[in-house]
Amino acid sequence: CSTFSSTKVSNNQTVYKCSNNTVITAHYYTKGNSSLVDITLPNKESYTLVNVIAASGAKYNGDIYEWWSKGNKATLTNLIKSEEINCES
Repeated sequence: CSTFSSTKVSNNQTVYKCSNNTVITAHYYTKGNSSLVDITLPNKESYTLVNVIAASGAKYNGDIYEWWSKGNKATLTNLIKSEEINCES
């Protein structure tokens, strides 16, 4: 016998304007203690990143990217190229 959680998934969309004059859309999903973010880059590529431990704010990693948000600010880091883009909603 299996038990399924009745906890609903909450979601929120935020649009960020970034330092390189681009826009990144973030769709945040949370269910219980689990969180994901789907980010859509200016070239329309989309990545799903999982929540990881952060000292402050919310930090997500996946593929070659790290997305770190706190308040209305966020930073997208390309972990291969060590390039950062600062964004604000």
